Amino acid sequence: MEPPSEARIVASWTRNVSQWTRSVRQQQIVSRTLESWVRLFTCHELRLLELREPIHPRTGRPASALFVAQSPATAAATAVAG
Repeated sequence: MEPPSEARIVASWTRNVSQWTRSVRQQQIVSRTLESWVRLFTCHELRLLELREPIHPRTGRPASALFVAQSPATAAATAVAG
């Protein structure tokens, strides 16, 4: 199965933008902030090591957020092995 063409993706977003906008404005879709992500990692005893924001090749804008975290068990194992 081939991935959808860019034209089909744009058409889909165009067709559904008003529904998405309404849902976001009515807070029907949960959206995380960087602060909420950090809080979530802290609650699960994960140490945030790095935050990466890959840049979209055409727009030059961040396309996503990638978090690199470490658990206490992994940190202890790394310290012993190092």
